[in-house]
Amino acid sequence: MIEIWPEVDGSLRLRATYTDEFLNDASATLMLQQFSDLISFVIRNPEKPYINGRYATAPSIYPQILSTELTGPSALLHTDFERNTKMNPKDVALIFINNFTAQDPAANVKWTFAELDRKANRLASYLVQRYGPLEDKVVPFSIYKSPELYVAILGILKAGGAWCPIDPTFPASRRHDLILRTDANMLLVANDTVSQDGQAIPQGVSLIDISENKATNSTFSLDETKPSNLPIIRSNSLAYLIWTSGTTGLPKGVQVQHSAAATAMQSLKEAIPASRSGEVRCLQFSQPTFDVFVQDLFYTWGLRGTVIAAAKDVMLGSFPDLANVTNATHAHLTPAFATIVARAHCKTLEVVTMIGEALPHPVADDWSQNMLAYNTYGPAEVSVVSTVKQFGGYENSFKSANVGLPLPSVGVFVINSDRVVMRNGVGELALSGPQVARGYWKDLAKTEERFH
Repeated sequence: MIEIWPEVDGSLRLRATYTDEFLNDASATLMLQQFSDLISFVIRNPEKPYINGRYATAPSIYPQILSTELTGPSALLHTDFERNTKMNPKDVALIFINNFTAQDPAANVKWTFAELDRKANRLASYLVQRYGPLEDKVVPFSIYKSPELYVAILGILKAGGAWCPIDPTFPASRRHDLILRTDANMLLVANDTVSQDGQAIPQGVSLIDISENKATNSTFSLDETKPSNLPIIRSNSLAYLIWTSGTTGLPKGVQVQHSAAATAMQSLKEAIPASRSGEVRCLQFSQPTFDVFVQDLFYTWGLRGTVIAAAKDVMLGSFPDLANVTNATHAHLTPAFATIVARAHCKTLEVVTMIGEALPHPVADDWSQNMLAYNTYGPAEVSVVSTVKQFGGYENSFKSANVGLPLPSVGVFVINSDRVVMRNGVGELALSGPQVARGYWKDLAKTEERFH
């Protein structure tokens, strides 16, 4: 219940009464702030027949959204990685666990920023030498979680191309269709995906094997090709193409440009803190077909952190032990996975974000214990994360599953079919700002329908 109390000075005081079964202090305060904005708008605009959400929000919010887009060299998704390579070349950028129980250190991988950068530069140079300029060209890869996966992504970006994950577990016919739709004439593979079902590879597509540890490699070696001059990349060129699930029809390819992705990572660096020690050691949970993978990598590298990855069976089967042994501080999880992993077993984790589905209260209760925990929301069309809500802290915990407030680079509005904010706040969610993607790949009709 919201009560409005008139004050002697002519102002209004708002008071909310609620039970903690449905709201907490933070959520109630936010609700009162929003209600106050609406009242202020009505008072300032008595002649208006409806409430316009663009102007009913706090006056400082909308201009801020429009001015947060990164420009220049900083507007590239991999700029922070390259900056760290120059400033902190010996810092560890990637740890990959191939065998969790292996006694031989060689079974696992630890690469510094300089080492990973060198391998990515060589791949980029090879791609440019063989295929020419790759700006706005999609370069698909079909690679299981492995060290080569991270080389592939950085190498494609450095070559000016847009990386596109093709899940190697998909049926051959689906892989074929997705690769064909990219218009690519190459497919990056490694290790277990080198031998591809012929039905999965469209005619005219060459396989580029970037496997790190094989004795011979007739197409390419990460440690043999000498880097050459790499292209200058524009901030409005594509960084990646990621496919939607396709549950309601054919998968749609979301085209995300560098400026949108880089702006999102910058906003996330401001919204999601490092650990108490200042470290970021991110246990990289997501598959590359899920766009939170972008946050796993580039948020972490943007804070001079270490990405800690593992094969899928190791990650799913030994998550708490993996976190503890590697001293992981951060993880970006789905509530479904967090349901089956007890927070208490992940002793080194200090910061967690949840995304992908509604956050159940029991999961929020568990993962808010001695943890900086955040519920996040965002479609791939707005570059990974759009809104953030803290539900845990080192001293306090919040039960609310509210998706929270928008990042500084995102505008959030509730609209009806004719784009007017509905009076009772129920309607379709519309997102705006510099994080918005370019549109859907080769689907002008859908782009015009969803992007304005």
